[in-house]
Amino acid sequence: MSSGALPDDGPVAPRGLPEIEALTSDQFAQLPKKKISALWTKADGRTGDALRARLAPLTNCASYLVCVGSMHFALRRTRTVIEPKLLRCLPEAVFAYQLDWRYPKPFGITMTGLDTAPPEVALRRAFCHAFFELLEQSPSFFMSGSAQPVASYMVTLTRHLLGRQVKSYDEWLEALLLRLERLAVNPAPDTPSKLRLHASREAWELATRVRHGRPLPINLLDVTAEPPAENSWPALVAATVARLSPETNPLLQPHAVLIERGLATPYAI
Repeated sequence: MSSGALPDDGPVAPRGLPEIEALTSDQFAQLPKKKISALWTKADGRTGDALRARLAPLTNCASYLVCVGSMHFALRRTRTVIEPKLLRCLPEAVFAYQLDWRYPKPFGITMTGLDTAPPEVALRRAFCHAFFELLEQSPSFFMSGSAQPVASYMVTLTRHLLGRQVKSYDEWLEALLLRLERLAVNPAPDTPSKLRLHASREAWELATRVRHGRPLPINLLDVTAEPPAENSWPALVAATVARLSPETNPLLQPHAVLIERGLATPYAI
């Protein structure tokens, strides 16, 4: 059985995700007590390595789509015990980043702060940590390296929250990865990512765009349905971005900032 998007999940809420039982307060209190840094380490371990091996031949946009879907599993699992606003806003910022690196704004979350925060605060903010650290490290263009660590971390966080519900998530993730392995292959996986290894800034940006890949529509997250035709992807992505608003999402840059930075018609002006 699958569920449709919940009414307040926002523009990037995917349809077709498996039903996930929301946590009760007692169940949330009984989750394994792990610091966020320990979950980060786990994402770097054998399980994380296996996921990264699957994502390595794919575009960065494939990793970001994994993040968007995973965060909606986490949102549906925790919405009764954790303030849901951040987990509604972050997938929109990640989705928008597929189109332009200027859309999201950094959030200023540190790993140290997460380890000392109460569990409900730490887990809510943890999903933001890796993505916005990425933005702070690459403020003038798309990330030139791999987005796999971000996806691995968010998958690890999601699995931590799901408990016995994790089987449905793992089955969905496997189906999504199989789909992305057909539709989001990086055509030049061995191209150097560092600027100094390219003849010019322009050549580096071109190579980075290839690694980044085509923006992917949220429709691909519904693995119960056939993927939309690839020639329809730009229109589907554009329709989703047009529904985003910095007035309702504090993780998105305001219109005036984007226009100042060279985006003539951001969002739905």
